[in-house]
Amino acid sequence: MIRSLRHFGLVVRDLERALTFYCDVLGLRVVRRMEEAGPFLDTILAKPDVRVITVKLGAEEGPTLLELLHFEHPDISVSEWPSLFCTGATHFAITVTDLASVYGKLLDAGASVLAAPKRSPDARAFVCFGRDPEGNLIEFVEELNP
Repeated sequence: MIRSLRHFGLVVRDLERALTFYCDVLGLRVVRRMEEAGPFLDTILAKPDVRVITVKLGAEEGPTLLELLHFEHPDISVSEWPSLFCTGATHFAITVTDLASVYGKLLDAGASVLAAPKRSPDARAFVCFGRDPEGNLIEFVEELNP
């Protein structure tokens, strides 16, 4: 039986750039940083000689973490930017308290955004989508009081 969502992972080419974005721009904090390698990892990933740096990031609220993975071995392939119109993982959502402020920080940081924040048709939230430095789509949601 599923008890909770634990974390979701993003493979990144440039770990420091990703940390700057997620910590300095968006305000997440590093919960744990590890360098991982060895037989256990090789077995569970079904790949020999894996070496990876993992950094788990947390928000003010909630147990779910964002895990950044930077593989030192093997080399990673670079895919096209994710699209909302393809199967598989397309985006993740972050709840924020002030979307206008977050949107401004995204623009100041040179992040790609799909559109300015808009009020949802049910008037329960402001929403916009942006991309992190690796091109991953992030949905930003500011919940409004009914």
